[in-house]
Amino acid sequence: MYTASQIESELETAKKEYIQAAVGISKNDNFIIPKLLDWYQLDFSEDLMTLLDWVCLQFTYELRNEVLSCLDNKTSVPLSASVHVVPYDFIFMYLI
Repeated sequence: MYTASQIESELETAKKEYIQAAVGISKNDNFIIPKLLDWYQLDFSEDLMTLLDWVCLQFTYELRNEVLSCLDNKTSVPLSASVHVVPYDFIFMYLI
């Protein structure tokens, strides 16, 4: 539940928690993003690189550095080949 007096901070917290839970790095060092971010990419960024920059800003400092170093190691590979979009699961899930 959200409260009227703290709605902005509660939504900001919910956004960061969702991104931290849904975004990751696979075993073969691919960046994994949920389909939801892919669908609404243009709401957050103008291209894939700026989307990943925006996503990294939602992480803690340590996790952000880990993700950026992983992406830096793949400079010879096109960015789109380093990103895996997880299909959206339309089954409702409530995370506690």
